[in-house]
Amino acid sequence: MDDGVGVLNSLKLGNDVVSALTHKKLTQLTTYIAMFNENNLDKTISLIGVLTARYGDDAVAKSLAYLEKYAESPQVVELAKQLRKDQLSSWLNDGKSVDHVFQLLKLGDEGVTVFANRKFTVLEDYITKFNSETNDHATLLNTLLKGFDGESNLVTILSHAKRDLATEQLARKLEKELLGQWLQRDLEPEKAMMLLNLDNHVDVVLKSENLRTFEKYIAEFNGKNSNSQLSLLGMLTEKFGEVGVAKAIVSAKENSNSAWVANKLQKQQLQGWLDNGMTVDDLFTHLKLKADDTAVFGRSLNTLDDYIKLYNTANAKKDTLMGALLRGFGGESAMANKLSQARVYTETHTKATKLLTMQFQKWKSGGLNPTNLVAKLSEKAEDGAPKLKKTVVNEFKKFHDGKEVQ
Repeated sequence: MDDGVGVLNSLKLGNDVVSALTHKKLTQLTTYIAMFNENNLDKTISLIGVLTARYGDDAVAKSLAYLEKYAESPQVVELAKQLRKDQLSSWLNDGKSVDHVFQLLKLGDEGVTVFANRKFTVLEDYITKFNSETNDHATLLNTLLKGFDGESNLVTILSHAKRDLATEQLARKLEKELLGQWLQRDLEPEKAMMLLNLDNHVDVVLKSENLRTFEKYIAEFNGKNSNSQLSLLGMLTEKFGEVGVAKAIVSAKENSNSAWVANKLQKQQLQGWLDNGMTVDDLFTHLKLKADDTAVFGRSLNTLDDYIKLYNTANAKKDTLMGALLRGFGGESAMANKLSQARVYTETHTKATKLLTMQFQKWKSGGLNPTNLVAKLSEKAEDGAPKLKKTVVNEFKKFHDGKEVQ
């Protein structure tokens, strides 16, 4: 006799579980199953088994959850409830572990939407039944950690779930359990940083969904260990260096998803430099602006500019970015030569052009013109300072004549 799948197909009940369970000819299938079992007492079949063989565990589970909630017929609702119980019992009788059921339900494919998926409640129900009937202690957290291949992936999913009112409570509960698990193990924050995949590239790290959870763990770790005074900024600096973190902060401030942490970290970093007595010129050197040919046109320039504003406010100074650059590069000619050279390259052209325009405007406002430019700058230059390149003189002449620096 047929094991039921052939009969199901021959009855043409539909291409999915919902269609099959709401079809008027479903009773013919259940009648066949009863007849089959009367003649095969040692090898019985079931409706849940036939449906699973035809449509798969995940499709059956999802459809039963749907019918239980949305079916119009009370009879179909009751049938769906019974079949859900039968499915859980079938898995348990077959020795399926909680982790195995996670795979059967293909929950790993759901990613950030897993908690909103109807199959998720099936997993929760199975964990409860599994623990009750096996005296085991399987947990949803550990199942998800294994199913999603580690803390980094799961925490990212939790971060998304916390932004949805329907799943926020569960996500926060799981996050709290995870942090508690780490604290119980006295997990070092450096290790947590690795588990959350926050130890690779600083630009990627500052835009990671996992930073909030990591920051929470640092706070809880410090609370448990009174001698610990770790901070997110301190750990990032230890891993990537002050300059690396400063550059990444500038980029992260421009991203709506990471601006919250970037602004906070930059405020802490700038204040830390100020508290340590760092001058504007000290920071110019610290950021390696002179040593790196492209740094002055990159993100480090933004950091220096922001620090100058803080430094001026704290010390009643009136320093400027241009003033700091002129001092750092050794005078007007050296600065102009560097800016002119940087304009050759696509990646540095825009910022270098802006700075050179500012410098030309300063010269023009100070009474310099193409005729006296070289002589006047030479008078002010220190011994050994480079001479102004001819290309700069030509560019200034065009600017002086009313043309934009392009």
